[in-house]
Amino acid sequence: MHRRLPITRRSAGGSKRAAGCPASVKSTRTKDDPGLLRIDFHSVIGEHTLECVPWDEWFKGFEEDNLAFLYEDEKDSRFNKLIKRDKSH
Repeated sequence: MHRRLPITRRSAGGSKRAAGCPASVKSTRTKDDPGLLRIDFHSVIGEHTLECVPWDEWFKGFEEDNLAFLYEDEKDSRFNKLIKRDKSH
């Protein structure tokens, strides 16, 4: 089952339990913009392209881009995706 929610500082603890950290794609970051946001689970795939960033910086970009956090509600799943929030929420 997939669930969607606007992530909050309080709900961010879920990624900590799954050993993830707030991250951005290195090539998209600027001094004033965190760039493309991700949750980094420290896999080999993102090793050279992702950079962990402070939660405050990550949330700033998350809110400015009006994103929601889509995730799979299964025990060992790390599936997640950042999507635009519905205007009705």
